[in-house]
Amino acid sequence: MGSFVSPSAELARYATDRAAPDDPVVVVAGCGSAGTVADLLERGVDAYGFDLEAEPLAEADVSSARLHRCDLRDEDLLERLRAAFDIDRIHVCYTERVLSILTPSEAATVTARLRAADAVDHCVHRIAEIPPVGHQRGEFEATIRAPDEWRAACDPDGEDLWLSTTDGFPTTSGSENER
Repeated sequence: MGSFVSPSAELARYATDRAAPDDPVVVVAGCGSAGTVADLLERGVDAYGFDLEAEPLAEADVSSARLHRCDLRDEDLLERLRAAFDIDRIHVCYTERVLSILTPSEAATVTARLRAADAVDHCVHRIAEIPPVGHQRGEFEATIRAPDEWRAACDPDGEDLWLSTTDGFPTTSGSENER
């Protein structure tokens, strides 16, 4: 029987492998109360997060200097994050179950902007295949698609890594799963 490896541990390993020989810098989009940011920091990753909602950020157990309130759709997003966090390079931008709150057109624009940025080396998108709680409560609309459907709509050249909530990260750099 296999052992459980946390998604944060896998993300830390993935970022470390891709940043080498540098120390990895990961920015988590849709970080909520920053659980993934905290887990990455515990694993030695220089991690930051942002979210559209102020309330979860205020409840986070992470220094507010590592968190920022902004919208993934902001055209100047990367410039704002680089200034807020005083970083030049993002080794991995991790969208954590956040694309579903965007329309497919918005998600395509956002992911293309992240890929085109000189400051971002790799994009990883964790896709939830169930509606977010806010959508279930009728608070906002959501687009629910499988990772392959998001990849086809937003990343036809397969440049990013697209994972469901149950998928593990590829174990080696350049794996055929990295798309």
